[in-house]
Amino acid sequence: MLVEKAILYIMFVGGVLFFFYSLRKPPVKDWLLAFFITGYFALILGVIVVESGMLTYPVTIFPYFDSSPLFELVLFPVLSLHYYQTTYHYTFKGYLLKGFMYTTIMTVIEFFLEKYTDLVHYHSWKWYYTFISVYIFFFLIRWLLQFLSKLPNHEQKETP
Repeated sequence: MLVEKAILYIMFVGGVLFFFYSLRKPPVKDWLLAFFITGYFALILGVIVVESGMLTYPVTIFPYFDSSPLFELVLFPVLSLHYYQTTYHYTFKGYLLKGFMYTTIMTVIEFFLEKYTDLVHYHSWKWYYTFISVYIFFFLIRWLLQFLSKLPNHEQKETP
């Protein structure tokens, strides 16, 4: 249990540091939007998955939550932010391939954490659910952010 807590604290500090590192160049507004939109949807979906009993998080650094706010509000949004940054100027094919790479790495890490630690336990959840859901999630968030960036800026003008 001590090893798992240490892993969680290291991931938390690493996620926060990587978040601030990711904001070092413009357009910061787009980066923050990617981070917060991902966190919003990941939290909702994560709670649904945990409440349906598909998986549990036995060891946590946030004991008042059944889901994993570390993953849903820090690690996954930071990864999504980095994915968005690295695919910002990519074509459709490019960001699908990059998403496949990110999703594969994340799924492998989660698989080994489930197999060798008490950080996550699958009940009816399978590793390929993670792969499919994260891959689709990356694609949808990337598409949504691309769509939002093309909307005209609606600033209110002062009236005399």
